[in-house]
Amino acid sequence: MNLAKCPAHAAILEEAKRQIARHGKYEHDKVLRATKYEAIEESVQWAYIRKRLEEENEESMVPCARRWFHPGLREYNPQGAPQYNQTVNPDKFVAVGNGKRAAGYALANKVPPAMAKYWLEWKASAETGAQRSHQTFRAACEKRGLLSLVTKQITAEQKPPEEEAA
Repeated sequence: MNLAKCPAHAAILEEAKRQIARHGKYEHDKVLRATKYEAIEESVQWAYIRKRLEEENEESMVPCARRWFHPGLREYNPQGAPQYNQTVNPDKFVAVGNGKRAAGYALANKVPPAMAKYWLEWKASAETGAQRSHQTFRAACEKRGLLSLVTKQITAEQKPPEEEAA
């Protein structure tokens, strides 16, 4: 399905834009409540929403954990939940790695500098890791004489949409 034509995603995108304009951030739960789309929470393609907002705002958006949106929230912890500082512990507030899920996104200039720096460093590290993985895979294929097969398969999978529709 083309998400640009999906009425639910269009409404969610518009509400996220309103929240970004007002606060420089948006929280998934608040956007869903405002649009009355709570029932499809698991089906929403938040990556699409984030990408569109980054393109329109021409600025990177930081994936934020729930504790950033709700600093007083104490999640259940038998030993007692420690209070973290956004400047000292940005990894506790940026939702990347170790199975963390973003509760929402904020413009990079609206989060503490330590959080923005942590996010940009993590992104750079992930890109470097993907490049190394690709280089290792390519070298292994070349070594086994499989590069031409892999290239043909990848090329076939990346047909332009207009060719698939015909």
